[in-house]
Amino acid sequence: MSAKVALIVTLSVVAVTFVYSYHHYREVREVLFRNTEIQLLRIAEGLQTPVETFIAKKDLAELRHTVDDASKGADIELITLYDPRGRVTACNKRKWTGKGLEAMRPEDLTENDAAAIRKAFDGGYSIYYDPGD
Repeated sequence: MSAKVALIVTLSVVAVTFVYSYHHYREVREVLFRNTEIQLLRIAEGLQTPVETFIAKKDLAELRHTVDDASKGADIELITLYDPRGRVTACNKRKWTGKGLEAMRPEDLTENDAAAIRKAFDGGYSIYYDPGD
C-alpha cells in the first residue's frame, strides 16, 4: 500500500512540475520572440533614413555596404531591398543582387520568407522572424 501511495505522489509531483515547466517555457519563448521582433523593427527603422538617402543619390555601393553592415553582429539571416520591378537592389546575400524573387531557391528562401517579402511589396517593408528557424 505504501508503495502505491509513494508512486501516486511521485507521479503527481512529476506531472505538476512538467505542466509548470512547459507553461514557463512557453511564456519565456513568447517574450523572447516579441523582444526579437522589436529589435528587428528598430534595425529596420534605423535603416530607413540611410536607405532613402542612398536611393535618392543612386549610391548603390553605399546602400549595399549599409545592408551588409546592418546584418553583421546581429542574428539577421536576410535583409533584402527590392526595386519597384521586384528585383533585389541590395541584400546581405550578394548572390541575390539583381535577381527577382522567383529566382531564389527553396533552400535559401522558405515559404514564410517569400510571404514576408510579398507583404513588404504591399506595405513598404516587412519584419519577419521565424521562431522555428
